[in-house]
Amino acid sequence: MENSSKYEFNVDAKTSKKWYASILDSLTSFIFTVLFFFLVALIFDSTKLIKDKKEILSSSQYELNKIVMKVKLDEFTSESSFTLKGTDTITSDYIKQLSYSSLVEGKASEDEISKEFYKDTKKLTKDDDRLYYYNLIFKTEYKSDYSSSTKFIDFNIYLNDFKEKTAFIMDENSEDKSYLDLNVIDDYILLSLNDSKDLDTYIRTGKTTRGRKIYEAIYSFYYSSIKESIEDVKNNYQPYVNEYKIYEQNESSMFIYRHVELLIAYILAIFTTYFLIPLIFKDGITLSMKVFKLAIVKKNKKKYSLLISLYRVIYNLFKNVLYLPIVFLVLYSISARVLLVSSLIFNLPLIYYPIFSLVIILVSLILSCIKSTNNEMLDEILFRYNIVDTTEFISNDKKEIDIYSGENDEERI
Repeated sequence: MENSSKYEFNVDAKTSKKWYASILDSLTSFIFTVLFFFLVALIFDSTKLIKDKKEILSSSQYELNKIVMKVKLDEFTSESSFTLKGTDTITSDYIKQLSYSSLVEGKASEDEISKEFYKDTKKLTKDDDRLYYYNLIFKTEYKSDYSSSTKFIDFNIYLNDFKEKTAFIMDENSEDKSYLDLNVIDDYILLSLNDSKDLDTYIRTGKTTRGRKIYEAIYSFYYSSIKESIEDVKNNYQPYVNEYKIYEQNESSMFIYRHVELLIAYILAIFTTYFLIPLIFKDGITLSMKVFKLAIVKKNKKKYSLLISLYRVIYNLFKNVLYLPIVFLVLYSISARVLLVSSLIFNLPLIYYPIFSLVIILVSLILSCIKSTNNEMLDEILFRYNIVDTTEFISNDKKEIDIYSGENDEERI
């Protein structure tokens, strides 16, 4: 029979072998996706459109960084880094400086101030105290740059806020609040000598209950106030608001381009894995099928056709979509979180795409375990072909039956 496949007398491959090949093909297409993504991104990045977007983003990021440094609510870990210290570190540093400054201004003896612990600690000033500086100095100086929804305060309001929000309950069996004994010098807030000694003992040794209460009260106030001030900058400081809009618009465009690059790379990878390679090896044989010595034949034992390869490309575009989010995680790490929640096709976030894969894989797995379906996988059933083992053949008696029963089969696909 001229159109018969040379594998017409080979037996169907074992289910486990087919799954091993399927997994290896998916891994192959994943590797191809990453490689093609680098290539496609390289081509996109060389275009004037992307170059201009990157330049605008870089310029906008620089302006935003300048504002961060200007308002002093946070700072970068180093001159060459875009990583911020964070409110937790800023707050801890403030409390240590407050303890040291209060001890010094309270006239503590040299023996009461640990030179080793405070050797790199500077005395607090109005400019160094980030919360004080932003609310009482910076906002006053740049008042015209703020929207009408912001709130301006003076020192008396700030002092009262500090007193009330750092009050704590010393005795858990009592609702009576304990207030910090403050030492106000030239409209700046420090602690009294006694309170600073308790705080100092706690942050150095972890001892004294009162010192811990003082630390927790100040930490809670300063941390939350810094956070509120940062939100105030984001929402009401117009230079930041305007610059961030420019940054956000261009960043959104770059997200779209990255998604498109990934989609192109993915399609190329699937096409290469399930069409181009089988075109070279013949009989629908992919790299993994070559490794496991498998081939594809039609149900009627006719020769494999390229149309089946096209069907397999479409099928695997859905089945392997599972690893699209993984590609971003591998290439972009933490920044991929934003890419994963942004949409690409059907206004659906990338993080939901694996659902399609999991459904297809689960259905295929169930079908391959059912004897009534001849343990065929979903794609074998849909496109009417069989994956056969090129190293195993059916018996002579079976050959006779297949030859005669195959002649009158209606050819499909």
